[in-house]
Amino acid sequence: MDGLRPLHLVFERDVDFVYLWQDLLRRRLQLADCQEKLIAAHNAKAWLMIANLPRLSYYLEYCVEDIPSEAPQAQLLSQFVASTTAQHRRQLRSSEFCKEAQLEVLGVRAVCNPRLQKLYMAKLEHLEGKRRQGCSPILPFQHLKLPLGTGEADLNEHLFFHGAPIAVVDKICKAGFNPCRAGEATGAIFGTASYFALNSSKADDYTEDRGQPLPKQAKRTLIIARVLLGESHRATGPKQDARRPPDGADGLELDSVWAEDRVNGGCVDHREVMVYSEAQALPIALVDYMHKDSCCCAGCCKRPLGS
Repeated sequence: MDGLRPLHLVFERDVDFVYLWQDLLRRRLQLADCQEKLIAAHNAKAWLMIANLPRLSYYLEYCVEDIPSEAPQAQLLSQFVASTTAQHRRQLRSSEFCKEAQLEVLGVRAVCNPRLQKLYMAKLEHLEGKRRQGCSPILPFQHLKLPLGTGEADLNEHLFFHGAPIAVVDKICKAGFNPCRAGEATGAIFGTASYFALNSSKADDYTEDRGQPLPKQAKRTLIIARVLLGESHRATGPKQDARRPPDGADGLELDSVWAEDRVNGGCVDHREVMVYSEAQALPIALVDYMHKDSCCCAGCCKRPLGS
């Protein structure tokens, strides 16, 4: 026992223990730092892979291909869907918010449509000429922004979600986003435009016919769209008769509109984005998913028991 040993030996043992403990903590911190750097590098690789549009044969009309689950871009997009859910109102205009959705990703698919890509690239080149000095950054969207190539002007290209029933998803992948169809299933508070969400749960609300809700564990699909915002207008109030973005301070027509949320002085619960030209949005991927058994989101709370 310590009481029977020389005092200096007891102290030496305690000092050795403290040294070993400090060394263990230091190594754990180094390991955590290495893991964070590895994840950051993995995500950076995924962003670059998504940002580089594929060189496609224009003889290819349209196709959808599975992306292996271990591929960086599949993991990144799966993470987006699972991590960008938000709380939504139990009912329209209700003051009660339900819990965030719990979504399980089933798979990720790449969308390849040479015709739509050609239209998108033409619009991109047009904005490069119009906005030679680049565009003002949109700070709330930085986590969804695509990386720039060397020497490229910053035209605010981002990834956003778009929700639609399965049959409509296939039509969008074939024919693109059509702003003229705005308001056919729901309201068009910011006019005749294609609407996109920053939150997967907001887009999820549009994946079913509200008059015929899907079963809780039905397979659903979200479109991941590459959206060219250019110089964008921040909207704090509705404008249902809008057919284009407003003019900027320089007299030139702006390129898109984004709606601010109520917390920051806007009129919607969650920010959303609108483009008024079909060439400014390109479907690049589909994410198949379902609601988990434990999900208690606003959509699941509205479904009949047992569905």
